[in-house]
Amino acid sequence: MRNTSQRKAVLLALGDLHGTHPTASEIYGAIKVRNYQIGLATVYRTLDAMVERGDVAAVRTGNAVRYDLTHHHHHHIVCQNCGKVTDVDASEVPSELLTFFEGETGFDLADATIQLNGICADCTTTR
Repeated sequence: MRNTSQRKAVLLALGDLHGTHPTASEIYGAIKVRNYQIGLATVYRTLDAMVERGDVAAVRTGNAVRYDLTHHHHHHIVCQNCGKVTDVDASEVPSELLTFFEGETGFDLADATIQLNGICADCTTTR
């Protein structure tokens, strides 16, 4: 992937928003604050290319997609109520889990990234 000005703008915005798992619109807003001239469609295309390369993770939260720089291997827990995304720094997935999925699917798995969905503590206490 070429190191274009659009890619640099998206990476800077993701850095500014690190830890928040922003949407493409939030990334676009952070880019506009820096006065970069870029369209929202270009942000989406750039993010898609970065996800395909493995530079950025796409985390699906209901009807939104949130993005995360993939500096290290980690997993995500997503609140089904508010959409909050929490990183889980479990560097390895237990081999029994991979064996289970290999047996169920016939795949020979080399790696796994897990997304767990549930209700966060904040939403549980406000119910």
